[in-house]
Amino acid sequence: MRFSVIVPTFNRPRDLARCLAALTRLNYPRDEFEVLVVDDGGSVDLETLVNAHRPSIQLKMLRQPNCGPGIARNKGAAHAAGQFLAFIDDDCAPQEGWLQALDSSLTRKPDALIGGSVLNGLPDNVNAVASQHIHEFFREHFNPDPDNCRFFPSNNIAVAAALYRQIGGFDPEFRRNAAEDRDFCDRWLRSGSRLAMAPDAFVVHCHEMSFLGFWKQHYRYGRGAFTFATARRQRNGGPVPFEGSSVHLNLILSPVRKSFRPMSFYLSVLIFVSQVANLIGYLMEARAFKQQRAPSGYNFARK
Repeated sequence: MRFSVIVPTFNRPRDLARCLAALTRLNYPRDEFEVLVVDDGGSVDLETLVNAHRPSIQLKMLRQPNCGPGIARNKGAAHAAGQFLAFIDDDCAPQEGWLQALDSSLTRKPDALIGGSVLNGLPDNVNAVASQHIHEFFREHFNPDPDNCRFFPSNNIAVAAALYRQIGGFDPEFRRNAAEDRDFCDRWLRSGSRLAMAPDAFVVHCHEMSFLGFWKQHYRYGRGAFTFATARRQRNGGPVPFEGSSVHLNLILSPVRKSFRPMSFYLSVLIFVSQVANLIGYLMEARAFKQQRAPSGYNFARK
């Protein structure tokens, strides 16, 4: 079997139904891929939903206590039969050529981590638009060379199963904090392999988001950033390089520079809010880390 598609999910049956329906429409041989849905301890019974799609695709259902998406992906990988693993989130729907585009890139670069493109499926949700703008800004910033990239989010990536297992999959220490994908990409690069882009491997991201949800998401990103920085130091990877204040300023101003309209100003305000939430999350996680682990002898002055 060529691919195992792994979908972690937690209490989002409508999103999962949309994702599975899109997977049944993939333009790819049915005997060459399987789908593994990993229920991360949700309270919603997904059996009926999953069973509805079994006639169309090879589909497995796995369950675990609520441990976070990284551990859910590892569980899926442990039960995968495919030569390659493709990861997608439950609130994303792949376009028909998604798996074929990933396959084409992996055929040329079988040892690379391949990242696809993410589109916003909610153009009328201003919070989702702001999040998409942030995603696109950093996608361009981290990946100017499509054959030598630095980061892809975990909602649209594919890797060789053997290499995934060789580096240990996603770090279970992240649990509910975000940034496990930053950590995974960092460890992938440090292992000597590369990240490469498959620009035609599209998924559509449909994450309904209120302002409070937007704040919480970027607060979690900040907490995850500290967890990532700590994990990187502890494996002797050194501190996470600071991208520079000018990068963050350009991020905030980028909507206005693209389009001088009232909505652009509001997007800039939202992006500024995201950076504040990120910083507060980082500081709060650092405080919690100090309270919990400083007695064990961790040296905060260590670089």
